[in-house]
Amino acid sequence: VVPFLTTLFIKLPFWILILLPTSIIYLAAAKLFLKPKKEKAAKEVDVAFDEGASKPLSTRSNDIVLLGATGFTGKLAAQYLAKNYGTSVKWAIAGRRLGALRELRDHLVAINPDLKDLPLLVVDTSVPEQVTEMVTDTRVVITTAGPFAAYGTPIVQACAVYGTGYCDITGESDWVRQMIDRFDDEARRSGARIVHFCGHDCVPWDLLTLQAAKQLKSKGETLSSIECFDEIRGDMSGGTVA
Repeated sequence: VVPFLTTLFIKLPFWILILLPTSIIYLAAAKLFLKPKKEKAAKEVDVAFDEGASKPLSTRSNDIVLLGATGFTGKLAAQYLAKNYGTSVKWAIAGRRLGALRELRDHLVAINPDLKDLPLLVVDTSVPEQVTEMVTDTRVVITTAGPFAAYGTPIVQACAVYGTGYCDITGESDWVRQMIDRFDDEARRSGARIVHFCGHDCVPWDLLTLQAAKQLKSKGETLSSIECFDEIRGDMSGGTVA
């Protein structure tokens, strides 16, 4: 009863009287006074990746490369790897700024001193040579560097060509559709596993659907469709806000 009354008398009036008018005023002002930003679509990547540069997965230097490691979500992922895996897997952190990578490594060393020699890779996704060097020397690329329509396409392409595993935290479904259309055949040929939607946009609902399907199956029933409605106590991550 209390949550319902809270929503009815506090949250709903706040949304109707404050948030909704503020949003309408902002959108109207933005159309009148702000120059529209050009959308960065997934561009055709004019890169002739050399398939001969590929190495067998077993000979690659790293098991995992975390790209975008110095960003908001990237730092959280790096901390998780440091706390839970340390040096039990061969991993490296990658980003555009060497200074920021060094600062992050110092932070990770405070978590696990054994990471003092953690490899640092300077990678700009607009530089094909850097992308190739990174992708051909790791078994998996984890990337948190978005927006993915702007920065993710060369990584997906290279991973598809070189048989490197890939996962990201995107929620950009239009871009993902383009990646499937463009690189699925190549990924199947090389054996690359390309896994999108590994962030909060999708994972909770995927797990919920999986568990619901398992539960129904145990009772001899089949899940035909599911709709999710949620109320979350939280806010957008720092990376999304940025």
